[in-house]
Amino acid sequence: MGYEANGGFLLASDVIYEGRSLSPLPTRDAMLPMLSTLVAARQSNQTLAALTRSLPPRFTLSNRLVEMPTARSQEKIDLLRRAPEEEAKVLGLVAVCGGGLSHMDETDGVRMTFASEEIIHLRPSGNAPELRVYVEADTQSRAEELLAVAMNAVACWRTN
Repeated sequence: MGYEANGGFLLASDVIYEGRSLSPLPTRDAMLPMLSTLVAARQSNQTLAALTRSLPPRFTLSNRLVEMPTARSQEKIDLLRRAPEEEAKVLGLVAVCGGGLSHMDETDGVRMTFASEEIIHLRPSGNAPELRVYVEADTQSRAEELLAVAMNAVACWRTN
C-alpha cells in the first residue's frame, strides 16, 4: 500500500479481511483510510480519539526537488534499486537514520525503511519534473530533520 499527503491511498494487491476481498486501488482513494479507522475504532470499542492515543506516534512530512527531470529521477532511483545499501550510504542516509536498511519497497519509487524504523521514500512525480521526498519518524522534529537531510542528499542528483 501507499499514500500521499493529500489523503490519497493506494493498494497494489488484494486485501482479504473476514473472508472478503478488496481489489487493488490503482488510483487514489481518500475514503479507505477514513473507513478503516472507523471500523478499527468500532471493533476495539473505542472512540476515534482513544484509538488514536493507543497507536504509536508517527509523523510524516514531504517535499519535492523541483526542476528535476523525471528520466533523471528514475535513473538515480534505479541506482538505489540495484545497490540500496551502498547508494543510501553514499547519500548519507544510513548514517543519519541510525542503522542499515531493514526493508525496501519498490512499488512506487523507492521506500527505504531503516533499522531505526524511520522511512525515506523517493519517487519521481507523475505529472511534473520533480522528485518527491516523503519521510516518517516518531517525532515531528525528527521528521523535519530527516526531510532536510533527504532533500540535501538528493539535491546533488540534479548535477551528478
